[in-house]
Amino acid sequence: MASLTAEQASTLAYYFLVYSQAIGDCRISTWHKLNAAENHSLSSLQWSIFNTSENLYALSTDLVIDEVEPAPKTLGHLGDQMKQTLKVLSSVQRAVKIATAIVTLGAAFMNKNPAGVKKALEFALALVKID
Repeated sequence: MASLTAEQASTLAYYFLVYSQAIGDCRISTWHKLNAAENHSLSSLQWSIFNTSENLYALSTDLVIDEVEPAPKTLGHLGDQMKQTLKVLSSVQRAVKIATAIVTLGAAFMNKNPAGVKKALEFALALVKID
């Protein structure tokens, strides 16, 4: 397993920040549709994703990665797709699923689990495909 460079960790942290902002944008654009429980759920997920971003910055020299070499490029694609999908979502539940998938992806990175990263990334990409 190769260690991530500081630049790679910063890139990952940036992507998780983008994901957090996309969830926040979704919350704002659907504010009138959200009940208190849905808003709370999205808010909690948004903060979890944001905290992952912060943790990636803080742990940049300790992270390791394996077979996920194309991850930074794929993560950028995921962010773009996520923003597009969240703009046109008609289902708050789908937004919650997407946010949960991003939290899972962050946990896989933080737990230094390359297989988990790959699986979580594939799942998140599948969720953000526009129907």
